Amino acid sequence: MPPTIDIDEIVREVLARLRSDVATSPAMSNAAGPKPAQADGTTKTPHDTLELADRLVTLATLENRLTNIRHLRLRPGTVVTPSARDVLRGRQVSVSFTASAAAAATTLLLGVAELGAPQHKFNTSTVVAALAGDGINIEQLASTGLTSVVNELADHAARGGRPTLLLTSRTEAAVCLANRTRGVRAIGGRNGAELRRGMIEVAANFIALDPALGPAAIRQIVREFCTGWPRKVPACLT
Repeated sequence: MPPTIDIDEIVREVLARLRSDVATSPAMSNAAGPKPAQADGTTKTPHDTLELADRLVTLATLENRLTNIRHLRLRPGTVVTPSARDVLRGRQVSVSFTASAAAAATTLLLGVAELGAPQHKFNTSTVVAALAGDGINIEQLASTGLTSVVNELADHAARGGRPTLLLTSRTEAAVCLANRTRGVRAIGGRNGAELRRGMIEVAANFIALDPALGPAAIRQIVREFCTGWPRKVPACLT
């Protein structure tokens, strides 16, 4: 009679070995210096740093995301597969495990572009102040036009750092532009219920909101957007 194979035990052993390999690899340090502070007290991920909240990093996770990247920040306890580790070593990308990767979700990257007709009289600072009161730190990009703001937000979203928010009356165009970047799962619109459903169904990391929603509705949607971050990406989108 063939011996019984304990699949669960094998999986546990493989994961334990992976963690052990990662912890002892010379290319992977457990120490990471602080991120550079901004004038408003928030922090910014350097352009040569990729920050991921994933609990498992594979070749697919890293695909098309290592251009000009020299440092990778991961949450403590993250497992890096041997093939992914080989790619990182070959590209001379240092890896650190730091609580900042887990805490990054408390910082929202905000972009503002083409708010629409002046009669909206939308006051961005009112929303920023309200979200700060909810414990959500805001790092705001310079308003340099829809395309450039979307591209910068999308770059941050794809690198896995923090949730990204765009306030614009051109939500459809913004979502189309953002989703051209691999790793971005952008949603947008003017209907709160549909936006909330989209956050869950696609594990959105980029959201475009029309200021016509009003400060109160935007505040509530953003609070829900940041709650439970990062969400698990559906298998069909990985």
